[in-house]
Amino acid sequence: MIRHFLTAATFAVLALASSCKHLPVDPPIDPRDTTHTPIGHMLTGTSWKLHGLAVKGGQIQIADRETFTLKFTTASHAEGSASCNGYGADVKADSENISFSNIISTMAYCGDESLDRHFMPALQSAHAYTRDGNSLIIFSKSGITLYFYSAENPQQSHHNMVKFADFQLVKFHIDPFHDQGVRKVDENHIALTVGYSGGCREHDFELYADEPIMPGNATDFAKLMLTHNAHGDVCEAYLTKELIFNVEPLLRKWRNTPHANQRLVLQFSQFDSGVIEFHK
Repeated sequence: MIRHFLTAATFAVLALASSCKHLPVDPPIDPRDTTHTPIGHMLTGTSWKLHGLAVKGGQIQIADRETFTLKFTTASHAEGSASCNGYGADVKADSENISFSNIISTMAYCGDESLDRHFMPALQSAHAYTRDGNSLIIFSKSGITLYFYSAENPQQSHHNMVKFADFQLVKFHIDPFHDQGVRKVDENHIALTVGYSGGCREHDFELYADEPIMPGNATDFAKLMLTHNAHGDVCEAYLTKELIFNVEPLLRKWRNTPHANQRLVLQFSQFDSGVIEFHK
């Protein structure tokens, strides 16, 4: 009886093995093969609307009659509108680099003043980007920079603007953080990388400029203060974040100051991360 039981069990195992060998098996993925790797990164599924672009000679705001959009529909595809035309493209991106290829667009004439003459070449030569919450900046090798805001959250669209305050009168709220570097993004924006402890609540950072701009013999100086509100976050994860601020109001104030010099240097009151300078 025991022998019959073993024989039945043996046939059951053999039958299962026979059926399993006919199941499809996925081939092993070569780690050098990137076709199976999602390449949209954190942009996949997001939608953006252009609010301005920078070209040689200054920044241009988008006219109300023109609409430029960019939607990352999948990890490898993007589409949108470029004034009076629609387009689609293959896209490849990681945490900081981006490129568009195989761009297909309708060919309607949008007028001599349309900014599609700048927008499409910028996409074709795009090479890097930064995303800060609901804002997206795409940099191109053609020298054109595209500024987008989130189509889902238009009320939080633009990069944080620098604010003004009299440093001798204002007591700033500054929770602990570590400076990890500053850089000039373009002719209107600067980026500050900060490290801080948290992870349980949103942290707010704001950039202030001292009301008076200090004149010099050949260079003017502006003092900046970065504030940090952790909103009582007591979590201990160490986070890093790049903050992008629009300093155009400060630059406009400086350039309109009588007898201003040709060079402005930004100085940070809390730390020394190098010099950021702007020219008239």
